[in-house]
Amino acid sequence: MRKLTQSESSVVRTLGNLIADDVLRSQLLLDINEVEVTDESPDGSRLLFHLPDVQLPPYRGQDSFRGRDGFPVEGKLLDADGEFIDVYFYHVNGRMFELELLRPDGQSILNPNWTSFTAK
Repeated sequence: MRKLTQSESSVVRTLGNLIADDVLRSQLLLDINEVEVTDESPDGSRLLFHLPDVQLPPYRGQDSFRGRDGFPVEGKLLDADGEFIDVYFYHVNGRMFELELLRPDGQSILNPNWTSFTAK
């Protein structure tokens, strides 16, 4: 496990600020300071979050954080070859769970440019 990089933390914080539910948003913004991550895919396309002293229930699926418009809180950024990567942010029981990066063309992630991130 490792800490979030500064760039990853910036993306998570930006997405967190878009969460409509005040309680979820406040908890997430506190959790960012404590969270550790594991890279679940060799290409870096799945980051799983681990919070100290938080036991998540047995896995039964995840949910997207929702924005004020009711739609999932998501974003996009550029890959090293200039192609877009979609960024999805998930929780389990209101606690941050996963950040997933997917290229619409189905190719593996090369090297995401985290500074190119924009929220959708």
